[in-house]
Amino acid sequence: MAKTFRACSSPAPMQSSRILHLQYLSQGKPMPSCRRRHRPRPRRKKPLSLPSTPVTLPPPPPSPPSEQRDWAALPQDILLVVFLKLGPGEIIQGADLVCRAWRRVAVDEPMLWWRLKMGTVSVWSVGRDLMQRAAIDRGAGQCEAFSGSCCDRILLYLVKRAPSSKSLHLSRFHGPNEGIHVALKNLPLLEDLDIWPSYVSRDNENLFESVCQACPLLKNLRFRFRTVSVGYYYGINTVREKFKGLATTMCELRSLQLFDCDLTDEGLTSILDYCPVLESLYITGCFDGEMDRELRAKCDRVKDLTLPYDTGEDSVWIKYLSSR
Repeated sequence: MAKTFRACSSPAPMQSSRILHLQYLSQGKPMPSCRRRHRPRPRRKKPLSLPSTPVTLPPPPPSPPSEQRDWAALPQDILLVVFLKLGPGEIIQGADLVCRAWRRVAVDEPMLWWRLKMGTVSVWSVGRDLMQRAAIDRGAGQCEAFSGSCCDRILLYLVKRAPSSKSLHLSRFHGPNEGIHVALKNLPLLEDLDIWPSYVSRDNENLFESVCQACPLLKNLRFRFRTVSVGYYYGINTVREKFKGLATTMCELRSLQLFDCDLTDEGLTSILDYCPVLESLYITGCFDGEMDRELRAKCDRVKDLTLPYDTGEDSVWIKYLSSR
């Protein structure tokens, strides 16, 4: 049986590729590759290397000139205003050391040292006595007021250099009664006196009497009595110093303040008898006595009167109200 062959409408794939290859060869062209083209891989970037020689940047443009203040060239009147707002301690320990011009004003202007407030200087400050002496000297004998902690040596030095002082506020004062009596007796213009003796001082017994005898022309007196500690090993208790009353007439005294005072009716009577123009009396501590009719009549002369009331508790106070 004879085999029959069917004609294919399209050549086999292998034959068609050969025919295309022959056509390209007859035209002198290379046969295109049937493989899929791959994209070239990107080249790796080389790391940047710093130049061997440093690169110098151009200098920045110059800034506009700023106005520099010359503190040494400040006018003297402005320096005086600034220094008056400072205390003597701040001037001696600070402003005095800035420049020569400031030191010249601090040393040569007595007006800065007429009222010495040495309270800003610590009690334990090194050279405290030297600073106080320097401040007194710069006042050129015109110091009118002194306030701060001091001893009898500084007080005597103040009296010697500034005998025209009118006001003394002595805190933590320590020294014998003889020293303060001599010092206060040489201050004839003294009007205002405030004394707070040192708590641990034992040399100030009867100090109030010495003060009144030395300064009978005072107008304002503020005094704190000593408190003596007893029973150290079994608990500390304080005993107030007894107020023995006044024995000197204080004909100019207007205001009297007594703190930690052990007051009796006899002591209150002596105050009212020896202070005829007294307008304000303020006493803290304890009061042991009776307010009879005669004593009430004397209290009525005082415009502002505050007395302690003893109820067994030292912290209890009442303001005396008279039946006017």
